[in-house]
Amino acid sequence: MGNSSFDVAGKYGKKATDYLSGVQEASRAGYTNADGIAELSVAAQGAGDMTAELSNQLIIATDKAYKMGGSVTELKQVLDGMNYITNHNAVNMTNLSEGMSIVGSTASSLGVNVDELAAALGTMSATTQQSGSEVARAFKAILLNIRQVSDKWLLSSNQFAPYVQKCA
Repeated sequence: MGNSSFDVAGKYGKKATDYLSGVQEASRAGYTNADGIAELSVAAQGAGDMTAELSNQLIIATDKAYKMGGSVTELKQVLDGMNYITNHNAVNMTNLSEGMSIVGSTASSLGVNVDELAAALGTMSATTQQSGSEVARAFKAILLNIRQVSDKWLLSSNQFAPYVQKCA
């Protein structure tokens, strides 16, 4: 593992310790493919100028929120999409990563797919020039308010269901 850590990290212009910390974090999180997750983390660090800690956090939080089962292929697609957003907008990978870690689980549970979430976070961050954590907390509040309004509407519409059925 020591030799491969230098090879993998060198491929992305990072230190072997960055790769090894990724392996360690992925192992602690229960991944059986810790080396693949760690390589993905090192690639994200190189592409997004992120710390190893933030990159590991992003990958694990996204995987858990969107139930990707540790699929390196699916996670790579998410990171590629996030990288595309950063390359075409005034937002950086750190902002998207912070945001994804904060609002990912809530968004996923409310049916917002990972691509939509990344695009929303990127748009909000680029437009407001606020940090990823600030826009994520705002977006989380918006999602929860929408959910609350939706739940109230469903309750009130179900209240009239017996009358609607009689008229039908």
